[in-house]
Amino acid sequence: MDNTTNQGTNQAENLIDILYKDDYRVKSYIAQMLAGAVQSVKKQVTSSNGSSFDVKGSAAFAKGGYLRNQNESSMTETEADVHDHAIMLLLKELDLAPMSTLPHDATGTIVHLRGELSLRDFSSFGDILSMVASDPKQFNVQRQEARQIQAAFKGISKVIPLNLEAEIIMADGITVRGILKSEYMLTDYRDLVSMYSTHLPGTWDIIGILDRMKPSYTPPAQGLRSSMDTIAMAVKLLYDNGGINYALTPFLIYRELS
Repeated sequence: MDNTTNQGTNQAENLIDILYKDDYRVKSYIAQMLAGAVQSVKKQVTSSNGSSFDVKGSAAFAKGGYLRNQNESSMTETEADVHDHAIMLLLKELDLAPMSTLPHDATGTIVHLRGELSLRDFSSFGDILSMVASDPKQFNVQRQEARQIQAAFKGISKVIPLNLEAEIIMADGITVRGILKSEYMLTDYRDLVSMYSTHLPGTWDIIGILDRMKPSYTPPAQGLRSSMDTIAMAVKLLYDNGGINYALTPFLIYRELS
């Protein structure tokens, strides 16, 4: 996980620990809001060095002399490491306070959610299920139950490419889930699991795009497409019990450090 800081003119705010950063979306949103994304910052520093020498009277300068001042200027150009400057700039421009409740009619709404965070990598779950099914007693699981879960998971994975999932539970108990891209994780999922299991400690902030799920769709009674819709709905119910009414596309996950 990566540390950065946001320093204003008069004070420095808390450091934030970035867990997930969708670089493409971050730069895209900054470009749209500010007509360009910051790629680098250059600073120029001008320094002045003074020197003097005294010429006293000689044959050429009878009974005279003069003092000469010479200033030499030099310019040094340095390129600052912007690192997460784009993140801090985006947070400042969005200026989103954490939501206490979710909007009823959210459609493509950028939101700031805060709560308890859990991460689950379903792509590796198949290997774990195979291990459990081969020796269920060791994991205190009934053999028949393990086989049923394994069969259901194989069916789901053929239709839905299960990846890395983020789940946040807000203070009011509302649960929101979204799919993450592993290449945008700043800490490998396996490292997180080895340290914390699936539930990460503390309170986390997610900035993302929220959509309220549509009511249950009733497909027509016939046709190939309606059959595919029905199967897809059944698979979704296996993955999600229907209690989640929102879908989230996160592009930034972080927490404040004390």
